[in-house]
Amino acid sequence: MTKSIIESISGRACQDLELDTLVKMLHDLLYRKTYLLVLDDVWDEERENWLMLKSILACGGKGASIVATTRLSMVAEIMGTITPYELPILSYNDCWELFKQRAFGANEEELTELVVIGKEIVKKCGGVPL
Repeated sequence: MTKSIIESISGRACQDLELDTLVKMLHDLLYRKTYLLVLDDVWDEERENWLMLKSILACGGKGASIVATTRLSMVAEIMGTITPYELPILSYNDCWELFKQRAFGANEEELTELVVIGKEIVKKCGGVPL
């Protein structure tokens, strides 16, 4: 994750380096800077990994923030500095509207055979917008 964050900040690929080197690089990039880091769809349930990353990210300036999304309540609990906000399940109609917008775009013609396939996908999603 440290390597991915460095690559996202720098906009270029990062060599496979030892963790200590990556930690120093990330520290140098974030030191006293205000940032918003979005960690999307986190699955790592290892408390030590999160505590280490959190300590690295603590070097940021006032207002530096981290938003994490996860489908696992255990991950939210481990990461937790505030109470997690759990998204409700979407209704079938809302899920279909969201899917339709992303799949077909605004004002695009919907092909009947693709609508049938799309609605099957929406059923399988069970209201989860991911």
